[in-house]
Amino acid sequence: MQAPFDAAAKALIDATLGPTCVVSLHSAVTADALYVDATVDPKASAPAIRERGMLGRLALEPCAFEAFVDTPGPFDVDRCFARVLLLRSTQRRARRLWVISPGFPQQALSALALEAAEESLPGTFVGRTSWSPAIVVLKLLPRTRDTVMLRLMGSGTILRDAIDDVRALPADAWERPIAEHVLLQMKGELDRMPRSQSPTTKELVMRYADLAKQVDEDLAKLREQAITEGRAEGLAKGLIEGRIEGRVEGRVEGRVEGRVEGQAEGRVEGARLALRSVLTAKGWALGDSDQQRIEACRDLDQLQAWVARAVTASSLAGVFDEATSGD
Repeated sequence: MQAPFDAAAKALIDATLGPTCVVSLHSAVTADALYVDATVDPKASAPAIRERGMLGRLALEPCAFEAFVDTPGPFDVDRCFARVLLLRSTQRRARRLWVISPGFPQQALSALALEAAEESLPGTFVGRTSWSPAIVVLKLLPRTRDTVMLRLMGSGTILRDAIDDVRALPADAWERPIAEHVLLQMKGELDRMPRSQSPTTKELVMRYADLAKQVDEDLAKLREQAITEGRAEGLAKGLIEGRIEGRVEGRVEGRVEGRVEGQAEGRVEGARLALRSVLTAKGWALGDSDQQRIEACRDLDQLQAWVARAVTASSLAGVFDEATSGD
């Protein structure tokens, strides 16, 4: 069970902190295949990083993250800390280790003499200096929007509650496209696992399915809204152009032609807007070539085919595969 959760934790760290920090996943410590889950180095201002919630506050200084599916013991933390010590000596740079633990690691806390951190970091235990490892206990985090990106790295009840909290976020919340993308990827990994799954895993798969259904419904509404807005804009543009042309060729003919051309252009522009909206909602960044390809396409059927494919595609490349000559 560890692989899907481990991959999800790395993806959440990368997507949440990537806009404000330099994030390296599966960072090599030595040439003989020692790695840490993620290293993070701030690149934006402290206020911008803090806007990423509690996970952002953990990353205000260079750090490393190691996420556990099961509650770690003292020797588990030792192994992680040893890798970070090697990394610090190699890079000649201070870097705090944050261990993400789902349960309360009593033995590790006692062995490392860690104490509760300041109030702004609830559920967190630190040493006397930033050189000591620190542990974030997910089960102790308050169930708030501020902690949701961390709680999504948990399992069992912690993860189930976090998924429900993501579904309850406002439609324009910055966390939603990140969380939905990572969770839907994780659902695919769980779907490929043997059917002899635990009751907890089966329940998670069901919750992922509910989330996927909600995402599809949201995207369908967004697509319809974008097409409607595009048609209205195109019709207005067509009427204006028709009136101008009507002064030369006749008011009546100009208006009719303007309406027809405006409606056609409106449908095309609406489909372009719907396609961009779906791709953005799924967290995929469009390159210049993709933008140019969409803008250059005037084939309504082709654009609508891309929109339909974007809703179910697992990657941006899959959207434009098997493209017709419509662009």
